[in-house]
Amino acid sequence: MISGTTKVMLRRAASRLGVHHGGRWLNRDRLLICCYHSLRENDDPARHWLLVPRSQFLTQMQYLQQHYECLPLDEALGRLREGQLSKPTACVTFDDGYLSNRTIGQPVLQELGIPATVYVATAFIGTGAALWTTRLEYAFAQSRNGGADGAGALIDLRDFGLGRFRAGGAKAVEEARRLCLQLKDLPADRRRAAIAGAEEQLPNPVLPHSLSFMTWEDVSDLQRDGLVSIGAHTVHHEILSNLPDAEVEREISDSIRDVRSRVRYFANSFAYPNGRSGDFDDRCKTALRTEACDAAVTTIEGVNAPTTDAFALRRIVIGGDDDLEVFQLRMSRIFSATVDRRAPSEELDPTGPPVGTLEMPDAAERQRDISTEPSARQATATIRVAVLTCGPGGRQMAAALSRRASVQVVAVVSTPPLRARSWVKRIQQVHRYLGWKGVADMPTRKLVSAVASAAERFRPTTEAPHVPELKFNNFHDTDCLEELRRLTVDLFVVDGTYILRESVFSIPRLGSLNLHCGKLPDYRGAPPALWEIVNGESEVGVTIHGVTESLDAGPIYCQQVVPLERCPDQPIERYARELWTNVLRPTGVELMATAIEQIVRGVATPTPQPLASHPSYRRPDFRTLRELQRKVDARCGQRAR
Repeated sequence: MISGTTKVMLRRAASRLGVHHGGRWLNRDRLLICCYHSLRENDDPARHWLLVPRSQFLTQMQYLQQHYECLPLDEALGRLREGQLSKPTACVTFDDGYLSNRTIGQPVLQELGIPATVYVATAFIGTGAALWTTRLEYAFAQSRNGGADGAGALIDLRDFGLGRFRAGGAKAVEEARRLCLQLKDLPADRRRAAIAGAEEQLPNPVLPHSLSFMTWEDVSDLQRDGLVSIGAHTVHHEILSNLPDAEVEREISDSIRDVRSRVRYFANSFAYPNGRSGDFDDRCKTALRTEACDAAVTTIEGVNAPTTDAFALRRIVIGGDDDLEVFQLRMSRIFSATVDRRAPSEELDPTGPPVGTLEMPDAAERQRDISTEPSARQATATIRVAVLTCGPGGRQMAAALSRRASVQVVAVVSTPPLRARSWVKRIQQVHRYLGWKGVADMPTRKLVSAVASAAERFRPTTEAPHVPELKFNNFHDTDCLEELRRLTVDLFVVDGTYILRESVFSIPRLGSLNLHCGKLPDYRGAPPALWEIVNGESEVGVTIHGVTESLDAGPIYCQQVVPLERCPDQPIERYARELWTNVLRPTGVELMATAIEQIVRGVATPTPQPLASHPSYRRPDFRTLRELQRKVDARCGQRAR
């Protein structure tokens, strides 16, 4: 575990070395979208992760004004799609509709001339209502029913399949967060019933003024200088993926129409409540298109490329603990791993007014407690799954699968990618694919990798926190094989690993499924999308298939195609990589969940791949890649890059 002092030293060193300037330059053709929620006055005693002090917000906006071109979101998205971003560009957004957006945020934005978009949940505007997460957290924090030993009162939710939770004790904040995490995974009707059951056993909380919402008059006043546009954030701030079809349509369409009818400057984009990768789906995108919305923003962290799905735009969520050094590094997107972040869309940190700050549990303690009590959604699972991975994407896969009522994700099992053992062979390997420039960059990449690896030790798990992660050196080692057998799962989900032997993929009774970003059987091997571009294809596939001894040759369970630019306006390797990150992989994750649900329902129809020989593609070396780029440029009538 890295100490807090070491974290601060890492941040300060990186900031003073100016690494954020390099990161800003590297991402100059990407769109950065900042996400705020509420603000507070500097002398306000209320503490909550989403309350950013006025002075801190002012400093952050001054930094953006100095180093970025700050644009309205609609205009920035138009430039992004047309490939016209040539210098660092940023947009500022606020979620929910808190009063502080007008009383504190507007004067700062007006003073600096920075435009912003505010997304409002319409049922909370002018009604005096509060979000259920906020109510529960402050009720837990303010409960006075704890015993003399400080253990806290028991909130019994076993009738709702959620167990018991301590309120008012030394761990009130931790317990409230644990309950909220489980509630967010429930279907809406079960969640509402469980919330009502909890609130019957809790006191009515006193909420700070800084967490109150605007009225429609406030919203109108927010637009008086023309800098702020207003967008919709649903009616009741529901997690849309947990709702039936009719409610999804109502939450989206009613909120958009209400906002459109009331405001002068309507933002033609939408913000998903909670905003994690599993909190919205294709039904949401269809409803948004029906309402003529052009885009939607998430809380998935990152910057946006021209190939990013317009209805799954990434943002950087800013909290009250982001001082200027942290803010600079998070904007840079290079050393974001050095920043100790909670997951703002997943967990909150209230302090019950009017008394002082409650002690926060550390990440290890939180992980231990949550992993020992699975959510009620998992308690009804009918298939046990383990995710095998060599990268951080495995936990994203686990989160998506955990949201399906028929799936219980038992564990994420990970190993490092296979590498050459000697430095000589590593240098040869890097030279083969990246040339001498890549060899020269090895020390820098090694440093960044080391910092990110060290940061992972103290960064809390934000995707599927209830799923334990088991780490081994190699999937084929004896200790790993023994643990995989001990899990007694029905199915392995293989997500970004090296080639596995039968001793691994045949352990579960149903075998293993692999996510392959390519249209099988025509495009086996790697890398995704690159060879399709070279061959002039107009689409690229995403395939879920069974794992066999032969590479990407198992039976096909699901397949989906995605449009492909035959003549991309950027280097083909970069275009293919961005397409994989922003489109192919998210599509594949949802496709995997669909395939497993079909297996559970007994309607899966795996199709054997034809026995005819199909080529297996490999990653080209840097010389071959240059030749392939010239081939594409010649075909498209472009100048050689």
